[in-house]
Amino acid sequence: MYHFIPNALTLGNLLCGVLSLMLGQQELALIFLAASLFLDLLDGWSARWLQATSDLGLQLDSLADLVSFAVVPAWYIYQMYNGAVGPFSLLAALIPVAAAWRLARFNTASKETEFSGLPSPAAGMFVMSIVFIKVYFKISYFNYLDGLPFFLFLVIFPSLAMVSELKLPSFKSGSSASLAIILPVFVQLFLSYWSPLFLITIVPVYFLSGLFRKVWQR
Repeated sequence: MYHFIPNALTLGNLLCGVLSLMLGQQELALIFLAASLFLDLLDGWSARWLQATSDLGLQLDSLADLVSFAVVPAWYIYQMYNGAVGPFSLLAALIPVAAAWRLARFNTASKETEFSGLPSPAAGMFVMSIVFIKVYFKISYFNYLDGLPFFLFLVIFPSLAMVSELKLPSFKSGSSASLAIILPVFVQLFLSYWSPLFLITIVPVYFLSGLFRKVWQR
C-alpha cells in the first residue's frame, strides 16, 4: 500500500541527477548531489520502516544511483579536466561503467548486512568532492589536483573500489561493524586542518577501513 512513498523518493533522487546534467552548472550540480544523497538515504529508510520494499523499488534505486552518483560525476570531471589532460579525460567513462557492474551485482546477490565493494553514492561523493573544492576553495596548495596523476587516481580508485568484492561496513545494518568506519572518519574530521583534505580522504579512509579489517581478521 505504501510502496509509492519510497519509490517517489527514489524518483526524486533520479530527477535531481537529471536536472544537474541538464542545467550544466557546477554549483547547482553540487546542490543536487546533496539532495540525491539525502533522498537515497531516505528512500531506503522509508521502505524498511513502512515494510514497503519491492523488486521494483530495488531496480529504480539502482537506476537512480547510476545516474546521480556515476553519470553525473563522470560528466563533470570530464568537463573539468578536458583541457588539462586532453583525451585522457575520456577515462571518466569508467566510473558509470564500474557503477553499473556494481549495482547489477548488488541486485542479483543474496542480501547481506555489509556492502560488497564501494557503494556508488560514496564513489560519487568522492569524485564530486573535487568539483566542490574547485568551486568553493581557492587554495594554491591544491593546484596539483589539476594534473594527470591525480585525475587518474580520481577515476581509477573509485572504479576499482566499486567492482571489488571487499566487504565494507554498512550503516544500514546497524551492526557494530560500522565502528570500523565511524572511528577513522571522525579522527579524520578532527585532525584535518583543511576541510577540503577531509572531503578528499573520507571515502578512501572508508575503503581502507574494510581492507585493514580483512587483513586483521586473517
